[in-house]
Amino acid sequence: MPPTTPQASQVVPAELKPWMLNFFNARVLGPMVRRAWHAVRLAADTGDQPLHDLAAHKGPAIVAMNHHSWWDPMLGLWLSGKYLPGRPCYAPMERAQLAKFAILKKLGIFGVDPDDPATLPLMSAYLGQLWARDRSAVLWITPQGQFADPRVPIHLRPGAAAVAASLPTPPLVVSLTTEMVFWTDKKPELLIRAAAVAAPLSPSTPSWHRALTRAMQANADALRDLAITRDPGRFIVIGGGGAARTNIFYDAWLTLRGRGNRITPTPR
Repeated sequence: MPPTTPQASQVVPAELKPWMLNFFNARVLGPMVRRAWHAVRLAADTGDQPLHDLAAHKGPAIVAMNHHSWWDPMLGLWLSGKYLPGRPCYAPMERAQLAKFAILKKLGIFGVDPDDPATLPLMSAYLGQLWARDRSAVLWITPQGQFADPRVPIHLRPGAAAVAASLPTPPLVVSLTTEMVFWTDKKPELLIRAAAVAAPLSPSTPSWHRALTRAMQANADALRDLAITRDPGRFIVIGGGGAARTNIFYDAWLTLRGRGNRITPTPR
C-alpha cells in the first residue's frame, strides 16, 4: 500500500452504514430530541414543502444550515431520518473533532481541515465522487464554519458555494435556519424554517456565495420575526408539543382537579 500523503489525508472519508444511522435515529437521537425540547416547530409560511422537495429531487442536493449550537449536525441527522429516509446524507466536520468521535463516520460524517485552503478543492472532488456513485446523496453543511448567534448578520465561508459551483448541473439547495427560544414551558422550543435557494443564472463560486448569503440571511430574518411573535399558531409541530409541563406529580394533581396545567399568558 502506498504511503498516505498529507494532501490525500485532508479529507477523512465517511463510512456510512445505513443500518447504523437508522438505529441511531430511532434509539438514540429520537429520545434525545424529545428530552431536549418541549416542541420542534417548523415555520408554517414555508412549511415542510422544501424538505419534501429534497426527498423527491433526483439529483445532488445541499442543505445549508446556520450554525449556532452543538445540536446542528444532530438536527440534520434527525431531519434526514424524518424526511429523507431513502437518501444517503453526508456532512463535513473538523477533522480533529471527528478523530474524537470516529463513530460519526458511520453516520455519514467526513473530516476536513477547514483552515487549510487546499481542503476546498479536495472536499469538492470527494463530494463529486460520492455523487458520481449515487446522485441521490444529500450534503448537509453549515457554511458559516463556526458557531454564531442566529441573529447576527450571516457571513459564510466559501465551502458550500464552491461545492455547488463544481457540479455540472446546479444542485437543489435548501436553506435551513434554526433558533432555540423559551416560551411557556421549562424546556426550550426549537424553531425551524426551510426555504429553497434560487440557483444563480451564471453558476460560479462567487455567484453561489452571494445567492447562499442572501437566502440564508432572508431565512434567518424571517424566522427571527416569527420567533418574536411567540405565536405557536405560526408553526407546525413536527416533534413533541402538548401542554406545558412543570412537574409530573403536580401536573397530574392539577389535571385530577380539573384545572389543567397549560400556561396561558394574559395578553396586555
